[in-house]
Amino acid sequence: MNESVILIIDPRGMVLSNKSGAIARHVVYKNILSKFSSDQNYKLRIFSACKQFSDVSFGDLSFLERITNPTFNSLLFAFKSARRVKIERLNVKLLIVADPWESFWSAVFLRVLLNKRIPIQVQIHADLGNYKWKKANLKNRIRFELAKLSLGRADAIRTVGKTQTNLIIESFKLEEDKISILPIPLINHATAEINTGVRPRTIAFIGRIESDRGIWEFITLIKLIVNERRDFKLVIIGSGSEEQKFRAGLEEILPSSSIEYLGYLSSSEINDYWNQIGVLVSLAPTESYGLTLREAIIGGVPVWASKSSGVQDLKETVGNEVVNELDFSDSGQNIAEVFERIIAGKIKKEIRLSLIDSNQKYARNIVKNWVDLIGKQREKLP
Repeated sequence: MNESVILIIDPRGMVLSNKSGAIARHVVYKNILSKFSSDQNYKLRIFSACKQFSDVSFGDLSFLERITNPTFNSLLFAFKSARRVKIERLNVKLLIVADPWESFWSAVFLRVLLNKRIPIQVQIHADLGNYKWKKANLKNRIRFELAKLSLGRADAIRTVGKTQTNLIIESFKLEEDKISILPIPLINHATAEINTGVRPRTIAFIGRIESDRGIWEFITLIKLIVNERRDFKLVIIGSGSEEQKFRAGLEEILPSSSIEYLGYLSSSEINDYWNQIGVLVSLAPTESYGLTLREAIIGGVPVWASKSSGVQDLKETVGNEVVNELDFSDSGQNIAEVFERIIAGKIKKEIRLSLIDSNQKYARNIVKNWVDLIGKQREKLP
């Protein structure tokens, strides 16, 4: 008997790269799906990519398969995926793709090769409709134009935030009824008691150390504060291609003894450091959702961020005292005073619990949306 599956197509290898805890998140989806669709008995399968099979410790993750190396070749990935589907006699009910580019066209080609009308849902995590995202670099400008070809052809689209969604609808002239706003669930958020006393005088940067994450703006901010005061330290968590330049820029401003470099840490490892962080700074020019921002607030750490779709949505949820928007047009003195105000503030327990409570529903909502899409497709059949 053929196994009925929801198939995630991932030629870029985003799942197997395990960024932001992707593997653990999909394990949660798999487990929820097995309970949620017990009558239909749908299974979750993922066809992903990585350079070496041994790069990832699979354990019992048999639902997650390496098909190729990460590739831009959608047709190649589709051919290899079709072969796997036929060998395993999978009855694919829904195709999920994580981007409107390589992944989407891999799914389209796969559908043709299987000669079956399978609905495709595109998941959009980037702030794709934001003009800042489009103008960031040439690659984004090309991808923006390519997305015009795919998003209108998708059967369904999943976004992660209200502001992000509004910008996507406006930029790509999409129908609202094909879009579902389903935020990304946090899998390993803080659960320990948080610091309720005086906040440490530390400023943290967490994430990829690359230009599109606002690293040079971070250095500018530190310069402005240092011109007014030096009684604080930095905590840098992350790694990236521009790490050495970033370090050099920081150490021109502060002595290395005032900067703690922790390298890449998983979400669960970062939880051990929230009580040592006074404020999390996030200056990425575009942010559709902000997983780390939410993890920080649950961990009791206020956020200081540049304006973005994700920051706007989060401010509406938790308030301006928890999420502080940075304005570089302010004087260095005013910015230093904002830092003092943030450090002196407290995050109410109710705010943390509200984020945790909302987060508990997100994974189930995503899985329910998948099952509902299959049901809608079944209704269309003659």
